[in-house]
Amino acid sequence: MVPVPLFPGIPGGPELLIILLVVVILGIPLSAVVLIGLGVTKLRSNEQDREERIAELEREVDRLRDESDGRPDGTRAGDEIAGERASGDVPDEWTDRDE
Repeated sequence: MVPVPLFPGIPGGPELLIILLVVVILGIPLSAVVLIGLGVTKLRSNEQDREERIAELEREVDRLRDESDGRPDGTRAGDEIAGERASGDVPDEWTDRDE
């Protein structure tokens, strides 16, 4: 019986097959490791960016609170409306009384 060549007419066919198998066997896991590593570093950088953004927003909220606490008349933002409703001192156009 005569053996049938795997790649008839291609010189070095078995060697090319072995090289292809080595590239596939080593290349797929290596590329998976690289992609997982890139994904992890991307997530970490996003987490750091998120933490920096939260800190920036907290500073902005504190600044706005301090700004609203230091109004010239000594009241805080929204105190006028709450005080008018609580004391009953509302403008006449807000009432429907016929006096």
